[in-house]
Amino acid sequence: VVVMKSNSWEFNVNVDSNWAFSVPLSNLSDGTYTIKFSAKDKAWNVSDEVDYTFVVDKTKPITPDIVVNDRYNTQDISIQWNWEWSIKPHFEVKDKAWISLKQWSVDTGNDWKFTLDFNVWEWEYDIEAWQVDKAWNVSDKIKKSFIVDTTAPVTPTISQPLTNTLTNLKDLQLIVSAQEEGKIDVLLNDTIIKTIPDYVSWDLTINLTNINLLEENNKISVKITDKSWNVSQARDINVIYDTTSPNAPVIENIVENTVYSSTPNKIKVLWEDNSKVVVKVNGTDFEGNITTQFVELSNVNTFREGPNTLIAYIEDKAGNRSAETIVNFTIDTQAPAEPVVNKDSFYRSQNITLSWTAEANSKIYFKKDNVVICSTTANNNWSYSCDIKNLTEGDNTLKVSTCDKATPTPNCSQEKEVVVNIDTQAPKKPSIIFPTDRFSTSNTELEVHFKNEENEAVDYTIMLV
Repeated sequence: VVVMKSNSWEFNVNVDSNWAFSVPLSNLSDGTYTIKFSAKDKAWNVSDEVDYTFVVDKTKPITPDIVVNDRYNTQDISIQWNWEWSIKPHFEVKDKAWISLKQWSVDTGNDWKFTLDFNVWEWEYDIEAWQVDKAWNVSDKIKKSFIVDTTAPVTPTISQPLTNTLTNLKDLQLIVSAQEEGKIDVLLNDTIIKTIPDYVSWDLTINLTNINLLEENNKISVKITDKSWNVSQARDINVIYDTTSPNAPVIENIVENTVYSSTPNKIKVLWEDNSKVVVKVNGTDFEGNITTQFVELSNVNTFREGPNTLIAYIEDKAGNRSAETIVNFTIDTQAPAEPVVNKDSFYRSQNITLSWTAEANSKIYFKKDNVVICSTTANNNWSYSCDIKNLTEGDNTLKVSTCDKATPTPNCSQEKEVVVNIDTQAPKKPSIIFPTDRFSTSNTELEVHFKNEENEAVDYTIMLV
């Protein structure tokens, strides 16, 4: 008797000589069945019943699910699955060329993870999984792909900035190149300060804003982690953070408030090494060749006649700017006008004073017989006076000129002759010719005839008082 739920079927079978018999069951639906067996001999004696329970299962299991990473950086591959409880899972791993590497099954249990028990090399693989139940029904297969990659990426490169770059800013722009996709980490002094999670380009510009640079040396590092979590070696550069302003330049051969008689063709400027000097002449950027510690003027017209202002400052490679060095000076290439001398027709002393006007702040020279006998300087009002001593009796021919205070060679006017008459001797007593010492007249004027110092006859009209 076959019993399933409330249904039952009874069969009579004959036992062969091997004590074997078969029950012709067909078209059974899925379910659990119990067969009750009993034996009846020819005398119609009936044995006790024996029950046999079995399951009819013609339904294939559900398709299993397996959890496989896209990439592995180790040959120790761990796989997690999800399928019907107490059903035997089966696997097959094939390489990229669809060559089967191994088929195997795993006993069921509470361990839902297992590790491949054979080595795989760096390649692309497919793994198929299916399950077979106890009725030997086979599920559909599921296929997953993965890549084994244990090689670290090529070390990325940094093309900007160059190592040992100087800066006074806390903002940096990195240009990085890497040969693999993945994640890029930027480190400052071994601390990650920025991560680019999905790097796909060969060249990447990374802007770092307001980073905590230390004064002087800082290590900037870049490394890449590929999709298999292999980490490259770090690419390091050194960035020098410098916020100290350089010393102001020194201008040696141009002196403040100096008058020059010619246009300088070379300015000597001293400044720090590895820095840039900026020169402005009268507000215009200097155009010329700037060499080590010298600024050589290529254009003599850079300066102008009259007042000039020279400004120089330093910019170091970090971008720090020094204080300005400012020099005001004058170029005067014109000779001053001849001095004007005011003199008397004669002097009764050998020591005299000559004065009048000359160019302000110029120096006036009086020479006699090419020897300077007096010099003085005109004041801001163009006035001067010069005390001359020990002139000789009679006419003295002097030469007077003026020179301005321009360097290195003063501009001088032409020499002008000045004749100074010195007469310190009393004249001889005149000899009166007419009239005699006794005479009478009613006129108030008297005609007198006498000989002068040179014994010449002279007539004078004398007013009588």
